Amino acid sequence: MRHFTHLISKDAPVGTQKLELVAALMGMGMNLGLEKMAESCPYTYRQLSWSVDWHIREETLLAALASLDNFVLSAPLSSAWGDGTTSSSDGMRMHVGVQAANAEYNAKYFHVRRGTNMYIHSADIWVPFGKPQIIGTNEEALYVIDALCHHESDLHIQEHYTDTGGNTVM
Repeated sequence: MRHFTHLISKDAPVGTQKLELVAALMGMGMNLGLEKMAESCPYTYRQLSWSVDWHIREETLLAALASLDNFVLSAPLSSAWGDGTTSSSDGMRMHVGVQAANAEYNAKYFHVRRGTNMYIHSADIWVPFGKPQIIGTNEEALYVIDALCHHESDLHIQEHYTDTGGNTVM
């Protein structure tokens, strides 16, 4: 929780702020939304929304993800899966029902409709790294390189696999 600092004061959440923040993260992460989460926890929509507005930003999420990745990497059980030197990435294509700036026409995946791609990177110890991207359908290689070069964790990726013809980026 120390990475989710306040936007202005840069203080980490304390006391019940931590619990509100966890509830807000769970609501967003499980795709419930803050309204549904407020109905199922002791915190109001306003409290959850305040936590999101003041504590959850791209840089705080990436720092927390790197900390979590480092914790898993240092855990003895993670060596059963790998040593943190191999990774892969793949996209999940989805139809977009609204006019989105990053949605594209792609007859192969969306027929006559528009869609986008959620691109995620994963290390061999079963942890995500880098920032998930919502992209069009043709620019994946740049996001692979960006995640490999700019993740903040202690992973030392030496080989990366993608589904682009079985190529390995080393």
